[in-house]
Amino acid sequence: MPSNNDIAKTSIGMRRLLAIAGVLVVIIGLPLYLAPQNSEEYFSWSVQPALSAAFLGGAYLAAAVIEFSAARQRVWANARIAVPAVLVFTLLTLFITLGNNDQYNYGAPGFVQSFGTWAWLVVYVVVPPIMTIVLVVQLLRGGSDPIRSRPIPVALRGILAVGGVALLAGGILLLIDPGAASWMWPWPVSSLTGRAFGAWMVGFGIAMAQIAWEADWKRARPATVGAGVLGALQLVAVLRYVDVPAWNAPQTWVYVAVMVSFVVLGIWGWRAAGDMADGDVDSGRGTA
Repeated sequence: MPSNNDIAKTSIGMRRLLAIAGVLVVIIGLPLYLAPQNSEEYFSWSVQPALSAAFLGGAYLAAAVIEFSAARQRVWANARIAVPAVLVFTLLTLFITLGNNDQYNYGAPGFVQSFGTWAWLVVYVVVPPIMTIVLVVQLLRGGSDPIRSRPIPVALRGILAVGGVALLAGGILLLIDPGAASWMWPWPVSSLTGRAFGAWMVGFGIAMAQIAWEADWKRARPATVGAGVLGALQLVAVLRYVDVPAWNAPQTWVYVAVMVSFVVLGIWGWRAAGDMADGDVDSGRGTA
């Protein structure tokens, strides 16, 4: 059983990077979620309908919860769940941006929109290599994981793994063929927005699969809480624009069911993780 001195700690650089990333996604997500009908005035492209902008805003805010929660974790095993999903998402968003450069508002007459678009590009060019470097340094620090003191039930791990693979597959499909959104998504979306949705699906799919792999509520807490926030925000957005989804289409009800399941996962994960102080080693239970 590892002692406290042997347990891998989250580096200061990683914690700061996650906190900064959290601030950046709040700046992006808050106006999208609160004023989705005006995205053409401040965002990098005009996202229509407003429910699509609200979806992106909710996803960014949920990511902020994951990143802020992970940044608070002194033990690396309890923080690392945020990193693969964030790194892959930022890389995919960079590729989407470069591949659809003509659809972004770099030359918009409004200062806020033009500045925001250039800032968007800089963020997604800079963050992936910095996060990669910080991750390599973190891994080179060595150390062991604490025991799994709050194990996730095997059956639930199986469900999460299947769900994660489904999100990954759907996200990859949207990245390759955003036209697939016509039968996958509950409301119409543009090609660029469909690819953005695909990047989010891949990111959250990685997080779901990693929850199953970590197999411990405490290690998964940033992701489970983030999933709960994502589900709640998206359900509120649907209620706000209840006339937009095609309620006679099965994908709408699948979408609602997925978001409800995220809320349940968030509540379950929060309660199951308990209030054990970060960094403690449970000397009597669990597996490494």
